[in-house]
Amino acid sequence: MHINLHQLDCIYMISAMLLEIPNIAENQYSVNKKIISKNFKKLIDQYDAKAFYLAAENYRDNLVFAAKQLNKSNWKEAIDHIFSIKLIQKMPEFAAPNSAFKDLLIFKFKEAALKAFLCRGASTY
Repeated sequence: MHINLHQLDCIYMISAMLLEIPNIAENQYSVNKKIISKNFKKLIDQYDAKAFYLAAENYRDNLVFAAKQLNKSNWKEAIDHIFSIKLIQKMPEFAAPNSAFKDLLIFKFKEAALKAFLCRGASTY
């Protein structure tokens, strides 16, 4: 059996995003910022250091764009970026017609967006 390491990394980063984005929103004004995933935080910091952004070329670009949209509580755009990743589209769980995987992923993105929105407060928008 062959395990695709890029696919494994992609799923790990999506899971880290769903945990980290509400955490970032919750601890935005805190001095002691708690980090759940150092790899995800490093990925976000690398993209924040760039001067400009090009169109998404690989799955990490799509993950960063999805994280930025999820941080703005825009779950629809975030899920569109995730569903455009070819590694996710090739998964048999994703390709099924009545996919419970898609429904669960959409639900978790809605939940994370709501947590981020509530932690930031409606007054900042």
